Amino acid sequence: DGISRMEKGDYENATIAFAVLAYYNYKDSAQKLEEVKAAQNASLYNNAIDLMNKGTYADALDILESIKSYGNSAEKIEMCGIAIYGKEAWNKIKNIQIGDIYTFGSYEQDNNWENGKEDIEWIVVDKQGSTITVVSKYALSCRSYHFRNTTFVTWETADIRDWLNETFLNDAFSEEQQKKLREFKFQNADGSIIYDKITLMSSAEANLLFETDEARKCLATDVANQQAYPLEEGEADTGNPNRCWWWLRTNDDNYAYFVRGDGKISTSGERVDNDLAVRPMIAIDLNLVPNTNYSGSDTSTPIVPEDTTETGGNGANTSTPAPVVPDDSTETSASDGTVHIKIPEKEEETVHIKTPVP
Repeated sequence: DGISRMEKGDYENATIAFAVLAYYNYKDSAQKLEEVKAAQNASLYNNAIDLMNKGTYADALDILESIKSYGNSAEKIEMCGIAIYGKEAWNKIKNIQIGDIYTFGSYEQDNNWENGKEDIEWIVVDKQGSTITVVSKYALSCRSYHFRNTTFVTWETADIRDWLNETFLNDAFSEEQQKKLREFKFQNADGSIIYDKITLMSSAEANLLFETDEARKCLATDVANQQAYPLEEGEADTGNPNRCWWWLRTNDDNYAYFVRGDGKISTSGERVDNDLAVRPMIAIDLNLVPNTNYSGSDTSTPIVPEDTTETGGNGANTSTPAPVVPDDSTETSASDGTVHIKIPEKEEETVHIKTPVP
């Protein structure tokens, strides 16, 4: 079955078939498994070259980046990148990696209002083409998820969403910087669509974008540290006075999930009218950014999320709007100008980013 599938070009199922046989040390199945991988890489490479010859460099780049160690794929990646973005822009785009620190925007952080705002540092948690998804390195504020304790709170109706996409957006980013932000697209349970330029991590994203409890631990800025009790709770978890509890997007009615001071995710949640720290998440199109503020790797390196279905503490689906799942397991451009990012193999909510209007 594995051989016939390989001959038909069905490399995915051929890989599965030979992997199972190799597990049981069946004949030359381990060798066949390597042959399938080589054949699949060759097929992908040839497909990418065809796309390059047609001038479809973005699609070719996506393929080549998945097989960057194959043959001269690295050379072809360079050619595609320069063709799409130009040499100067490509040089800054390609150097940014997941786990790096990127500086963008400014916000009051040291609680000294006389010396002006401080630059915001972000951790790169995902990179697709020229777009990086980043979460603030420090908790920048401390506030309630919703202004009163009420049932049926959703991400769409939560006060914190309005604050992020209005007050914080305009305070932290200039008009020109806002044009460089790509929008996250979410679908509600009723099928309606909402767009956010700024959001929070979901519980699934916090679990998978950050590999360990240690990576999820967060320090609050001096401004946030002045604002509410969760920082005392974070200190109780860790002994560090600036460790904080920080909100996640996921919620169950009038309780929202959060990350504790010790980095563990609380699925029992906190009442939405209580104050916890806030770590915004944004997506930046580097192709629209004239200067890349790049300062190398951070010690806590997150990983790209893989797909999981997010559920509440009672096992039911939470009221957090679930992003629309694309038809396949690759990044695709839709007719509405959105970019759909889906990581295959595990179930997880996917991130959809809308291309900004320059």
